[in-house]
Amino acid sequence: MTVNKLKDLYYHLTVYFLPCSYESGKPQVVANCGLMLRACSRYKSLVWVILLLKSDNVLQFFDFMQSKQFEVLSDAFVTFKELLRHDDLTAKFLEENQEEVRQGAS
Repeated sequence: MTVNKLKDLYYHLTVYFLPCSYESGKPQVVANCGLMLRACSRYKSLVWVILLLKSDNVLQFFDFMQSKQFEVLSDAFVTFKELLRHDDLTAKFLEENQEEVRQGAS
């Protein structure tokens, strides 16, 4: 497997699969995928893909943080916080999604 194919796989997993895993509502799935997503959040290039290319997935975290299952909501909160660790990307994300963030936070 080439490096480019591996990068494409990571992007695909990060952008589509991992944030959507919270919809399952299964604590075991959420915990594992949340752990992988938080590991990805250490890399600015992956956070850029998550926050700025697929921001609708990130905005769903406001719903996940209101889950009735404590395991799901606590993992979603920690993961959302980790995704916002890069100040410049966070600022751009908040600027581009200001209205949605305001509605989701209320």
